[in-house]
Amino acid sequence: MESQAGTSSSIEVNNPVHRERQRSFPAIYAVSRARHKRKAPEPLRSTCSKVIELQFCLQPENSDRTPKDETMLLQAGLGRRTVHLNDDADHTEITRVLFEEYPKLRHLHGGWLLQKAAGGSGQRKTTPLAHGSQGYTAKILKSSSNNGKNIIYIVPLQEKIDTTPLPYDSPEFQNMPKNDCITCGTSVPLQLLPFHIESCQCHDNVSDLIQCCC
Repeated sequence: MESQAGTSSSIEVNNPVHRERQRSFPAIYAVSRARHKRKAPEPLRSTCSKVIELQFCLQPENSDRTPKDETMLLQAGLGRRTVHLNDDADHTEITRVLFEEYPKLRHLHGGWLLQKAAGGSGQRKTTPLAHGSQGYTAKILKSSSNNGKNIIYIVPLQEKIDTTPLPYDSPEFQNMPKNDCITCGTSVPLQLLPFHIESCQCHDNVSDLIQCCC
């Protein structure tokens, strides 16, 4: 095909009529030659990564058991959270996302590791997740958690994390949706609202009882 095209072009160039047209309409033939030389654009490569959803639970101390009571952990900014990661995330990216989700994790100097537990209810034994020479990757976490169905536990190695309940406006709760308590008007993270309502109503009942006694 290329030899035929080359022969055709050679005939046109030697054709007197063709040469006359080129002299009369130079701009048109210049555009035609430019189009002929222009290469077809290369197809764009997709750089988008898929996002995977994983469940994490930050433990307050080194343990090989799942937490007995997550309420205390939740109020302290620990406990269970749903985290979204790119499916090609490396150890650095995973650490960055976990630090954003759990601000207290940033202050651990003794290191932390990830664990998994077998299915079931109640307290269960946990075992460390395998990781490569470059640390954890999203693919490892996805495989170890049965595609995000099982919780991944974050365990401090050498330190204990304070479990004192945090104020509702703490950074640990900034990404949580909030609702107002109709008893006291406080804006409370949705996950903590059931516990707040219980304690708030109890406090309100005690106040009413004191007023009646007076």
